[in-house]
Amino acid sequence: PSSSTTTYTDSDLWPGATYTYTVRAVDAAGNLSPVATSTLTMTGTLAAPPAPSAPIATIASSLSATVSWSNMPSASSYLLYRKNSAGSWVLMGETTAGSLTKNFTVGATTEIALRARNAKGLSPLSASATVTL
Repeated sequence: PSSSTTTYTDSDLWPGATYTYTVRAVDAAGNLSPVATSTLTMTGTLAAPPAPSAPIATIASSLSATVSWSNMPSASSYLLYRKNSAGSWVLMGETTAGSLTKNFTVGATTEIALRARNAKGLSPLSASATVTL
């Protein structure tokens, strides 16, 4: 396919990391230009990720629900919490994926929330959601 794009935006970059980009042009006759390479080292410091978006729960079986969320470029893993009867947040599990399937108490409504993690720490809790089986 032909394209006149001469810019590229890479939004998933980490401070302190080095990235190499390679470009070749092709003309209408299919002739390739020589390879052009550029190296970029990001500056700045990595911070703990911001709070993730609220989780979304989908019933997976009579005993479980799959909780999903939007992945964030600055997060390396996600922690799923439930609120216990005392009002404290209790860790249910951690994953690098964008979803987690867990068992919940049948007939009860469980409040859940997420935190994101990276090398610099944990995010604040996300907005909460509820699961009712």
